Amino acid sequence: MDKEIAVSFDLWFTLIWEDDKGAREYTDRRIGVLYDWFNRFTDVSYDDLRKYYRLTDHIRMITPVPQLIRYISLMVGLDIDMGIINKIAEAYIRSTADFRPNVVDEAGEVLEELKDNGIKVGILTNTSFNEWGVRRLLGNVGLDRYVDVVVSSCDIGFIKPSPEAFQILIKKLGVHPRNLYHVGDTYLDDVVGAINSGANGILFTGLWKYYMLYGPYKKRPQDVIKADIPVVESLKRIYNLIW
Repeated sequence: MDKEIAVSFDLWFTLIWEDDKGAREYTDRRIGVLYDWFNRFTDVSYDDLRKYYRLTDHIRMITPVPQLIRYISLMVGLDIDMGIINKIAEAYIRSTADFRPNVVDEAGEVLEELKDNGIKVGILTNTSFNEWGVRRLLGNVGLDRYVDVVVSSCDIGFIKPSPEAFQILIKKLGVHPRNLYHVGDTYLDDVVGAINSGANGILFTGLWKYYMLYGPYKKRPQDVIKADIPVVESLKRIYNLIW
């Protein structure tokens, strides 16, 4: 291969996916940790804590976990020193360590093929899971060993399609933008975001059929796509686009 190529993937609904039951499971684990810790210092009901947690829905993907815990603790009425905040954050992160998401059947085969051909593999994801959490999710379904770089929005404070998110990914992968192919299920975040950053965007539609099972995605538009954008229903189709 005469140029160094990298392929990056979105996480949710590209390599792995969840339904409402799965989202409730890991959310309950996180709130359970917060409940156990905060009740060492004050009385707060589980239901009230869930309400406070839901107030952070719009920021969890762009907020480092210790800062998120700090926000929630202040809403509860606690002003805890950062040493304790960091301990709570660690417990919060590790609460989902064994969570097993659904996985795309062909994901392992595709990632292994890329690695066998000397192609760097990255993850760029808008998620409330930090890098360690993302790697654990991938490890729980046998994919982590194929991934060189993970960039999570909650660690960096930027979400796709912002160029800053892609620039961080590109720098970590150490490739020229035009040699990066980013694969994801969201037209704006993944495809337009990649193109805007000088990279190549590939739209993956293989899991769109599962949007109906996951509340936040149920009303996501699926038909507003420019005709000349590469669209694949199978991850194996990306081979023809990068080689």
